[in-house]
Amino acid sequence: MRVTITQWAPASVTVRMQFLISIVWSDGPLTDGSLRQALRESTQDTHAALDALGDVSTLAHYKRFLLATYQFRHHVEPHVMTVRGWTIAPLVPALHADLIDLEVEPQAADLPKDEVRSHSAQIGTLYVLEGSSLGAKFLFRRAQQIGLTDRFGARHLGQQASGGSRWPKFMQLLDQAIDIDKNAAIAAAQQTFASAYAIYAKAFNDLPQTA
Repeated sequence: MRVTITQWAPASVTVRMQFLISIVWSDGPLTDGSLRQALRESTQDTHAALDALGDVSTLAHYKRFLLATYQFRHHVEPHVMTVRGWTIAPLVPALHADLIDLEVEPQAADLPKDEVRSHSAQIGTLYVLEGSSLGAKFLFRRAQQIGLTDRFGARHLGQQASGGSRWPKFMQLLDQAIDIDKNAAIAAAQQTFASAYAIYAKAFNDLPQTA
């Protein structure tokens, strides 16, 4: 198993530090034509753009990140609550509690409802949701630096950070899948990333910039 974490930051130090985290987790070399490789390659551009959007170095930034994460999970989780061969670990309850802790009003995202009807589409959506946990330990450490904990304000990150075995198990599910429509899974993953980007871009673009 190999885990690679790469961080980029500007040479000059500013009040608002930009970061981009790229995480690659594999249980061995990818096989050409594998479902996991197809999902990764088809979403890597949007994934990179999403990772580059903002940071959680201040409480103000974290609140925007938190509300965006709540909106994204609230928008997507209902489509994958029942998936053959997999049990999702919902984050919405913890996210809602975190918002209440920080006195941020929970608001639903203003997006058209995504259609995730088939098992293959659910697998594509889960690829995005389960993969999002890979950066949770890093983000949890950043949240702790601004005074938050797994009992106040950062419950959802604590939950994700403690679920490290989920991703390799999900990779096994992808590798063993024999009845997946690859195109449907890819389309669903791309749609899920697109929804995430729309939500997070609005959250961080609306935040006043600090020089």
